[in-house]
Amino acid sequence: MNTTKLNTDITTRDIIDVMLGRKLRTLDVIAELENKFGACDRKLIRNRIDNMRASKSVDIEVIEKQDYDARVKFWHLKEVKDCYFRQSSLTRHMRRGLPAIIKERKKREYPRPKFTPEEMNVCRLARAAHALWSTGVWVAPKLVETGKKGEQNTPVINNTYSRYSNNHQTNNRTSQWNTI
Repeated sequence: MNTTKLNTDITTRDIIDVMLGRKLRTLDVIAELENKFGACDRKLIRNRIDNMRASKSVDIEVIEKQDYDARVKFWHLKEVKDCYFRQSSLTRHMRRGLPAIIKERKKREYPRPKFTPEEMNVCRLARAAHALWSTGVWVAPKLVETGKKGEQNTPVINNTYSRYSNNHQTNNRTSQWNTI
């Protein structure tokens, strides 16, 4: 399968030069542009003609005829105002020769700074304590080393019940908490 490179440097002004004051089908416009510029991108030409039809600055008439049970559209371009042409459409073919500007990827912004090792340990201990209260099973969390001297890897849980209560059941509960 031979693929030829399509000419995409055709501007809207080139299409208007072909269509102005004439009644043409889309295929006729494409054929004339291909004779003038070589192989063209047909979809690009169709889209530009549709853009002209939608614009208020272009006076174009659409003539639809029934021909052999198929709809055939004729375009009659009457007038184009100067405000229709923008700087970008006039210089589009020039800009295509320039190298593309490479956008730098932005680093993702985090809403808050990363946790310190102490904060991570506090969160992990809180999660383990919540699991203990809800399931009754203690699963020791994996704590992060903070690099401080004399730090113990085992959490210390102080229970306040033993200080304020002489009740026997509370003392049993305290011994249960202290064995964890």
